[in-house]
Amino acid sequence: MKKILLLTLIPLAIFAQESRIDCKSTSERTVLTILTKNSKFDVADFSIDKAYTTFNENFTKEDIKEHPMMVRDVKYGIFTILYEDIYKKLYFYALPKSFKTLDKSSHHTNYKFQALLSGETTDPRKLTKKAKDVALNKRVILNCTMTISLSN
Repeated sequence: MKKILLLTLIPLAIFAQESRIDCKSTSERTVLTILTKNSKFDVADFSIDKAYTTFNENFTKEDIKEHPMMVRDVKYGIFTILYEDIYKKLYFYALPKSFKTLDKSSHHTNYKFQALLSGETTDPRKLTKKAKDVALNKRVILNCTMTISLSN
């Protein structure tokens, strides 16, 4: 019995889960794209008025405060990313009641939802000006789509 169970679990381990989240503000001036692999944060590209910054896990031990934290439980509409290094912060929270499944197949699922960027998130426009306070200083609501797919 144990041998049969192991054989059925092996094919599942071959597939990796990836997701892409594309978000825009209503004005389309604020754009955020997030990529995850195997339910872990990989990279986020963030722009406001064409000023641009990237959040990723390619940092040195001296730069990091904490590893990026990501919590995702689509069933309950939970998707949160907390990223902080010595230069930048990204605080992203999905609004749970806004989660909707658009379509689902054996290889991917598409969702739409609204998310909140906390006012403590780094404003890329201020990074280019070497400002002392680089936070957004206000919340930004984003309209997002997310595709979760299996790859091998």
